[in-house]
Formats: sequence, C-alpha cells, structure tokens
Amino acid sequence: MWRMISVLVLFVVTVVTCDLEFVLHKASLYALGLCHLLLSRDRKWSKKKVPDPDEMCGIAPEGRIRIVFIRHGESAWNEIFNKGKMRIPYRLARGIAREIALFFTDDSIFIDSPLNGDGLRQVHELARFLRAWRPGGAEEPAAVTSGIRCLRGEEEEGGRRSVVVSSNLRRAIATATIALWGRLQRTKERVKILTFCQEMSRNIDTLALAPAKAVPDLKGNCGDLRSWDPALAYDTALNSGNKKLFGTSGLKRMRAFCEWAFKQAKDPKQGASTVIVGGHSLFFRTFFQTFLPKSVGDKKKGLDCAVKKMVNAGAVSFELTTAQVESGAIIYRVVPESIHVLYGGYE
Repeated sequence: MWRMISVLVLFVVTVVTCDLEFVLHKASLYALGLCHLLLSRDRKWSKKKVPDPDEMCGIAPEGRIRIVFIRHGESAWNEIFNKGKMRIPYRLARGIAREIALFFTDDSIFIDSPLNGDGLRQVHELARFLRAWRPGGAEEPAAVTSGIRCLRGEEEEGGRRSVVVSSNLRRAIATATIALWGRLQRTKERVKILTFCQEMSRNIDTLALAPAKAVPDLKGNCGDLRSWDPALAYDTALNSGNKKLFGTSGLKRMRAFCEWAFKQAKDPKQGASTVIVGGHSLFFRTFFQTFLPKSVGDKKKGLDCAVKKMVNAGAVSFELTTAQVESGAIIYRVVPESIHVLYGGYE
C-alpha cells in the first residue's frame, strides 16, 4: 500500500516539475517515429547510380585520411528485440511500462535508446583494453599498433592528429565518451556530435532525443565518469538535430560525412588526419558496402566488414581516399587492404 502511494506521489511530482516544452518535443518525436516507420526511405537509393570507387584507379588520390569506426555497446532496444524471440513479448511489455514512467522526463527507452547494462560492460571493457594495451611486437601489424595508439591519444609520427566524433544518438556518444575517457581527460578535447552519422533505419530508436545544438541526457550512461561535465565534453556545432523524413537518405549523410572529414583535414591548425567515429552497425556496414570497390563489396566475395555487423564496442580502422574523376563526380574509396580490426571484430 505505502509503496503504491510513494510511486503515485513520485509520479505526481515528476509531472508537476517536468519541462513541458521538452515533453511536447518528446511527443512530437513519437509522431515523427511513426512517420519514419511508415514512410522512411532512409536506406532506399539506387545502388546502380552510385559510382564504383574503382573509377579512381589510375588517378592520384586528392586526399587520404584514416577512419576508425567504434560501434556502440548494446542498447536497451537491442535487449528487447535482439535477445531470443520467445521472450520479446515479456521484454516489450516491461519496456513499455518503463517508457510510460519516463514520459515526463528527458529520458526514454525507445527514442534514442541508451546503453543497457551489458552495453556499459562492453564499453568499459574496451576502455580497459585501451588502458592496458602494450605493443604486440613484430607479429602485430603496424597499422593496428598505430590505430590503437591513435585511440589512446598518443602522439603519432609526423605530427598526425586525430579527432573524436560521434553520431547524435546517445548510445554512440556514451560509447565514444566512456571508451576514450582516459584520452579525453588528458587532451581536454571535445567529442564532436555529428548528425551526418545518425543511424540508418526506420525504427524509433534511431531518432535523436536532443534537439539541434544540444546534448542528450547521458547521466544514466556517463554520470559515473570522474569529472564528466557535458557542457565541457561535447561540441554540438554540427549537431543539426534529427535526420529528416524526406529529402535525405543514409547515402547523403555518408557523403556529407566524407566531405566534412576531408575538408577538416585541410585545416592547418585544427585539421586531423584520423577521424574516430562512435556510431552504428548499419551505418558502418553500409559505408563499407558503398565505398569499397564493387569487386570486393559483392556479398559473395565481400570482406567481413561489408557483409557482417561489427560486434558491440568493436573498433575497425581503414583508409579512405578521394578524387574527382573525368565526369566531374567526387569519388570516395575505402582501401580494402587497409582494413584492420583493432578490437572485437564482427558478429
């Protein structure tokens, strides 16, 4: 009896003290989520019209950068829908109950789904790996050694710099923050939040909870980090808010990311030759499928990165090149032989 009364009192206090503007924003996200579920073409574009990256063959690249993809840890959404189909109804009912309880707060289980307990464990394991890592000797490829040093924020040969960016979704931001917290504390750099890297899907968990130029609620995932302050940890200048329902696609966001990556690399003061991306499995796999030469991206001949998902909290590095071909098109090409698993691997 007293427990029911206390729950009711807590609910009333939450409703009375809530941010009404944000509650209305959250309600609009549910409506947008329904529209995406029914109408989204985020992963629909003509693959035949995407140029083969091997059109660059015989042309000297105009730019070359290294990319490191870090997939987020397991999310609350993954826990409900991806862990044994027989128990989905039970987990879904429990998730709906939690969502109702959170409606008048700045948190959510379904919208912009956060890391769950297993996801936090996976990300902290990556952080521990990076802290404890020592060079593996002659048997470890030089690209792997260099990639892990880069994640740790150690100075690279020739003054090469790296920058940490993330999708605008909470599970990706939290993964980049927790996994690289030792580096971020030491360098005082900010994680750049990029809408370009928002996940490709019609599901509501791929909608961002925070509006443009804002940081979402990360206390449940990052609140235990020593000295963590969201006002100091993130750069939101390139967070333009949610992906649009119409007039955009995953392909456009991938190309916008590539364009930004090469553009920032040219900055003589702040430019980085390595971009570390906290992001998502479908975005990453589709990126490889799109920008690998078609001869190796074909499902029958493909590399693991083009046909499998990266494991949760896994890290993979590769080189990306660009050039303008005779037709005037800007081509981006993942160099197949440059792909290396730094941590984890593929499912």
